[in-house]
Amino acid sequence: NAIGFVQLDFVMKRIGDKFEFRDEGELRKTLGMRVGSDNEGNHWTSQEDHLTRLAQKHDVTPAKRAKTPMTTGSKLDEHEEHEKVDQKAHRSITGAAMCAAVAARPDICHTPSRLASCGQ
Repeated sequence: NAIGFVQLDFVMKRIGDKFEFRDEGELRKTLGMRVGSDNEGNHWTSQEDHLTRLAQKHDVTPAKRAKTPMTTGSKLDEHEEHEKVDQKAHRSITGAAMCAAVAARPDICHTPSRLASCGQ
């Protein structure tokens, strides 16, 4: 809308008075996230590219989507019959999942938090 553009121009001028910068146009990507908007002015972010690279790096195969990221009340514990997990890899992927959750998906923060606590 026209009011939004006037306000944006005012803010850009004020920032330009204090800092040297250049307008790169519409934001498409930031902090590893794709950013966009639809014709109705709704904005969105996507970490799909980042998460796909992360899954490939850690050899994680796509899983069936669940209604909830983790069953509530589920207990995570160690099982003797399973092989031990590489702690460095576990921390790396859990940390990356937590970062993605905090940045764009706060609704899934519980799962990486629980995973982080069980790998110690």
